[in-house]
Amino acid sequence: MAYDIALGDDEGMIEISMENKNNSSTGNAVMIAAFPADYFGRTSKAHLTRLDTFVKKQNIQNCDLIKIDVEGAEVMFLRGGASFLSQTRPIIYGEFNNYFLPKFGASFLDVVNIVLPWNYRFFQQKRSGQFIEIKQFKPDLEHIILAPSETPNFILNKLGIIPE
Repeated sequence: MAYDIALGDDEGMIEISMENKNNSSTGNAVMIAAFPADYFGRTSKAHLTRLDTFVKKQNIQNCDLIKIDVEGAEVMFLRGGASFLSQTRPIIYGEFNNYFLPKFGASFLDVVNIVLPWNYRFFQQKRSGQFIEIKQFKPDLEHIILAPSETPNFILNKLGIIPE
């Protein structure tokens, strides 16, 4: 089932737009507040809510996997879902785009500060479909799997994580 909402760390309405650069060839839809006016093409409004609020209203009790590709708003998504994510402990795959995150005043280190206390492991995509564990966090890391520490090795292997 699809829902016509945006997930972040606040409640209200936001304006989103298709990227106007490169003739919108990337298909990126971005939150207007973080970008200069000439960046935008067609715009629309979306209801913004927190993941924590949404799952309570929908009576969602668990989740095994989440993919985050929200063009720089990843930190806002994680903050808005901190309770649900830390309790249900899904595997999370995120783009964590190094171009877009700074537009929202964030970097991958903000992701680390949110998720590390949840006792997750971090794996970065190095080649298509292969991930290695991150030993040193940097602000510009992208294409990351966040896995709860208790995730069995056979699951990690199925995700393309190369054991050390």
